[in-house]
Amino acid sequence: MRHIIWNNNICELMDYIEDEPSEYKVELEEGMTPSEIAYEEIERNFGDEQMNLSGIKPKGTLILIGAIQRWNGGFSVYKELKAKSVGEALPEMLGSFDGDNSFEIFVEDGDVTLTQTGHDNPTNPARLILRAVRDDLADEDVDDVLYGKSTKEQLEATISLGKEVGAVYGWEVA
Repeated sequence: MRHIIWNNNICELMDYIEDEPSEYKVELEEGMTPSEIAYEEIERNFGDEQMNLSGIKPKGTLILIGAIQRWNGGFSVYKELKAKSVGEALPEMLGSFDGDNSFEIFVEDGDVTLTQTGHDNPTNPARLILRAVRDDLADEDVDDVLYGKSTKEQLEATISLGKEVGAVYGWEVA
């Protein structure tokens, strides 16, 4: 089951604002457009999720592992994050991409997952999972643990964070 943490689907939110204007009466009376309200709400929600997840601080380094899709094909990647908590990792995860992108962050199959679609990959999203280096490997250099390894080996050297994130929201995560 997919549990959505956050997304920046501006069109969906603008449609909701236009369908339920009474919920945004103050903003609309102040002259804000549905798009301005939506962008403000998306930004506020992102900040809320950062705060919600700031208490999850694994011992091991936070890592993104996955596949990037581009106009000329896809490739496997991993990225060491500077963040010390899952909440701090959220903007760093989004910052891995340039340009105008659509993002969704969710928990599925036990992993915290980021999908990204944009100009280079409008129909085949990049998919990255947020994990932490296993405690018994936490003192080793991340490149020694992950560089040149298969995705399977990278997953074996890291731990999932989905249960910890699910606990924040009261979700049952396998």
